[in-house]
Amino acid sequence: MLSDNAIVNGTSTSTRFITSTDFLALNNVNIGYNVPKEYLDRISLKTVNIWLAADNLFNATARQGFFPNTSETGNSGRALFAPITTMTVGVRVKF
Repeated sequence: MLSDNAIVNGTSTSTRFITSTDFLALNNVNIGYNVPKEYLDRISLKTVNIWLAADNLFNATARQGFFPNTSETGNSGRALFAPITTMTVGVRVKF
């Protein structure tokens, strides 16, 4: 149990605080679509590619708000941050 000694006997030896460390995460996704050539010929383009890249989309764990893939040293420092979710959308055009 992560308690920073805020709970009496929180650091005592016991199995009552054991929680599964199993987790399911979706860390990276890249999706792209090429516009068919038949549509591009009308507007004099060679290639149009639309894409989406995303990181840290999903994390399911028995410990709500705890990320098992980050480091926890057991001290009271709060320099830990959850991995942020980022999404990038782009369009690549060749003339």
